[in-house]
Amino acid sequence: MALNNDFTRSMMDGFTEVVGKDKLLQDSFYYNGGQSSYRSEVTQLIAKNPEAVFIPSYVTDFTSVYKEIFRQGYEGQVISVSIATGSKFKKAIGDAANGIIHGLPVPPIKSPAYAQYVTETGLSDNGGVQHPFGTAGRDQMSVLLMAIEKAGTTDTAKVSKAIWDITTGSGKETVYNISDGLKAIRAGKSINYSGASSSVEFDDQGMVLGRDFQLAEIKDGKDVVIERLEF
Repeated sequence: MALNNDFTRSMMDGFTEVVGKDKLLQDSFYYNGGQSSYRSEVTQLIAKNPEAVFIPSYVTDFTSVYKEIFRQGYEGQVISVSIATGSKFKKAIGDAANGIIHGLPVPPIKSPAYAQYVTETGLSDNGGVQHPFGTAGRDQMSVLLMAIEKAGTTDTAKVSKAIWDITTGSGKETVYNISDGLKAIRAGKSINYSGASSSVEFDDQGMVLGRDFQLAEIKDGKDVVIERLEF
């Protein structure tokens, strides 16, 4: 089950497509946030004693939902998204959070762009993922500014085309930061920007392709990485 909004609905749709409806004990369903109780929703969720449940949501509602799951004595695997299991969730739930598995898209930690981002932000390379949302911010601003430079205007349609050209098009010169990208564009070169958050390539619907993904398990208040998928 999932929080009822477009963001989490998209996750549920993707999850159902990949797992396959034949492996689900019941159809997905959605709940509204801000409820005083999620007892009836959780009762429905675990009624058939599933091997595992998937609940994409946010910290506030997932905290309340998980407390109800714990009260009802469910012993199967709980899976969520990492944005729902941050420090506030762990503090509220304590040791009862042990065993929850959660995942999120993560930066390609072996890429030159990610190494540059770590240096730019004054971090020390610890071999793991740091500031994943910061890497996305870096790429968003870099791509936008380079696209405006390439388009020679802020006209929306022309900038949109330029974004495609410098990220997903047939650019020959790979660049990992805005400085090198702007120099190449001003020199008349066609570029392919590869970012700190991902390779920054898009499908025809504008969805980001090929993001690395990390799964972690909560153990004693810490996130222990159990798998990282690299694309």
